[in-house]
Amino acid sequence: GDALALQRLISNVVINAGQAMPLGGALQVVLDSHQVVDLLRTQARDLHPGRYLRVTVRDTGNGMDERTLGRIFERGFTTRPGGSGLGLSGALDTLERHGGGIIVNSWPGTGTEANIYLPWSE
Repeated sequence: GDALALQRLISNVVINAGQAMPLGGALQVVLDSHQVVDLLRTQARDLHPGRYLRVTVRDTGNGMDERTLGRIFERGFTTRPGGSGLGLSGALDTLERHGGGIIVNSWPGTGTEANIYLPWSE
């Protein structure tokens, strides 16, 4: 894969998580191997059965409602004043070029969890 693009992808997700906690909180990044058994529908695309590297980014920030969550990958969409809205749409482009996907869950007032899936490579 494109190492620089993947670095930007992870950085954008981590930066967004940090910005969602203006008063502080906890940020966790976990890497693991994950086996997708059935076709998994994600916000990005379908993940086909197989082994993936999963990068999970969790925060205890503001969280998002369903309406906001449904728009996070739109080009130009941002919830922050002065933000460009290019971070997550660019992350999605990178994932699609690498055959991966993403699942984002969020709970208003509690936090957000992004699970990034990249095809496993030996």
